[in-house]
Amino acid sequence: MKRVSIILTIALIISLCACARPAEDSTVLDVSAFEPGAAEEEESIDAQAAFDEFLDRQFEDYVTEDTISLHYTLRYPEKLGIERPEPTLGEFGPEYLKKAEAQNREELEELLSFPYMKLREDQKLICDILEYYMKLDKGLFDEELQYFMTMINPVSGAHAELPILLAEYKFYEERDVTDYLALLKDVDRYFRLAIDFEREKSERGLFMPDFAVDDIIESCDSFTSTGENNFLIAVFDEKIEELGLAEDVKDAYKEENKNNVLNDVIPAYKTLVEGLKELKGTGLNDRGLAGFDKGKQYYEYLLKSDIGSDESVESLIAMIDERLDTAMYGMSYIAYNNDEIWDLYENPEFGSDDPDEILDMLITGMKDYYPENAGTTHTVKYLYKAMESSFPAAFYLSVPIDDYSSAVIYINRGSMAEGDLFPIMAHEGYPGHLYQDTYFKSREGHPMRKVLSSTGYIEGWATHSEINAYMFADFPTLGAELAMFLGFDTEYRLAIQSRCDIGVNYEGWTREDVKNYLYDLGIESAEASKFIYEYVVKGPAKTLRYFVGFLEIENLLGYAYGELGDAFSYKDFHECILDVGPAPFFIVKRAVHDYVTDIKENGRFEPAA
Repeated sequence: MKRVSIILTIALIISLCACARPAEDSTVLDVSAFEPGAAEEEESIDAQAAFDEFLDRQFEDYVTEDTISLHYTLRYPEKLGIERPEPTLGEFGPEYLKKAEAQNREELEELLSFPYMKLREDQKLICDILEYYMKLDKGLFDEELQYFMTMINPVSGAHAELPILLAEYKFYEERDVTDYLALLKDVDRYFRLAIDFEREKSERGLFMPDFAVDDIIESCDSFTSTGENNFLIAVFDEKIEELGLAEDVKDAYKEENKNNVLNDVIPAYKTLVEGLKELKGTGLNDRGLAGFDKGKQYYEYLLKSDIGSDESVESLIAMIDERLDTAMYGMSYIAYNNDEIWDLYENPEFGSDDPDEILDMLITGMKDYYPENAGTTHTVKYLYKAMESSFPAAFYLSVPIDDYSSAVIYINRGSMAEGDLFPIMAHEGYPGHLYQDTYFKSREGHPMRKVLSSTGYIEGWATHSEINAYMFADFPTLGAELAMFLGFDTEYRLAIQSRCDIGVNYEGWTREDVKNYLYDLGIESAEASKFIYEYVVKGPAKTLRYFVGFLEIENLLGYAYGELGDAFSYKDFHECILDVGPAPFFIVKRAVHDYVTDIKENGRFEPAA
């Protein structure tokens, strides 16, 4: 139960004076003219060393909470002095939350004891991120709010993600094989925790609507229907061959894996389905979070937690509406001046329909606009047939922080529409997720910083990259116009879905309200209306991760360009955003303001060390 990288493993209850920093509006003596004495320097060194030790413990707690997190975060945990615990998929539920709350209170006391002004700049940054999330999450243990959470969200739940995480679980050594096999036997316990929590939600009137249940059941049935042809069996047999084990040892492991998949994993999924079927029909609300008591409060939490934006809901609505108008005007203007643009839009020719060739095209095109990448190799794989109904058109798997040498992008042919491949490769690959993730992990810094995250930053960056990457395509006709048109179209679609997300989950829009909103925009499709309504109910704030994150970055780009004029550089701007890394946007804004000041005062940008 972690926020992208941290949530309950870090303390969530906080006072108003985190890290013993001075209040922003307090009058602080200017001591810049005084040289610190030896005692003060020693105090700073001691405080910094103690804070690093604190982060070391926080990091170890995070990566050892479950085996999947450890394996996907570190290839070589022993090099950091971290011992592998007994294999587990982790814990969840009311008792877990109570224990986490008690532990977090103790950790907060320690966090608040550090003298903020004596910390290094990189430590202050980590402290600021922790402070943001701790303050935000202090009410998450509220008994009513915590039951809005779930392990099996139909948009991105454990039932859908676990098979891919298991399939891509790398076997670096034999210990990884034995850990993996133990995880398979733990799936039943893990899913029973999930369904027990859903039963409690049902009793409290907070269970999901039937159409969400149906989606999860369909996903689980698709995974289990293949029986002995399940991809977890075939993939394991391929991976085990790479370890160089004796034939009899490999055969024994293959047989054990097959037995575990057939007798543990698949039955666990069927148990989950049975539990959901029992609960189906007990959902009392199919109108989004706004239909629940405290639902709006939880939605506000999601906006700040997932997106990291400090904008009010009203401000977000204004931002979305304004960008929607801009996108509509831009498309209309281009179409008015170019009669053939609609035909080109319907059948765009990007210069290639091969994913590897497209990635090479993107890497070449981005060189003048983005800093050098980390030199990571990439592999494009196609999603297993049994999982196509549960995943989007493509996704990128994050790499370990201590080995970013190779990365994988999955393509889902089952939901890939014609013309989607180019923007998908830009979003998931270069200059999107793969590039951003490996770039940041190649930077120096405490490992704790590399697991602290912000979904709004990550998806906002990828969306910004996708939209701007159209200019790297090899369009045979009207290249610049088509690139802008496709970019506006992406913004248009994301803006509409984002506005409906807020409308349904915060303002209480009904199905009819969504239908009328779309109709006013000229969208009369009943299928489109149904899809958008049910999507935003199943995944509140999911679309806003992409669009509001994108708007935050675009607003910062506009600010930097407006301040710097001819001195503005896309490469410097992108380097600034990448160097600060995933974080709430108030921290990203601070970094951009410093970058602008650096250019104005020194005539050049000094990237972070």
